[in-house]
Amino acid sequence: MGARQLALAELNQATWVNAMSVAANVHAMEAALELADRVDRAAILTMHEKLLMGQSGWESHAGRFREQLVWIGSTGTSPRGATFVAPR
Repeated sequence: MGARQLALAELNQATWVNAMSVAANVHAMEAALELADRVDRAAILTMHEKLLMGQSGWESHAGRFREQLVWIGSTGTSPRGATFVAPR
């Protein structure tokens, strides 16, 4: 990632999606460091918002908890056979 693209990403004028993603990760880490003394709902959602606002197509999910069933493993269409299914 070039310095020029990262600088443009900071100004929301980057032409590379990766530059926006890298900038968003930097913002999320800055928020995590600022909020490191507390791990509460507001802090987690702030970090989440900083990260997803720079991820193309994910902006509407930024700073919000999921509202549907979430699982790890198996397929993306069903939790059957999943390694972990989160509580509702």
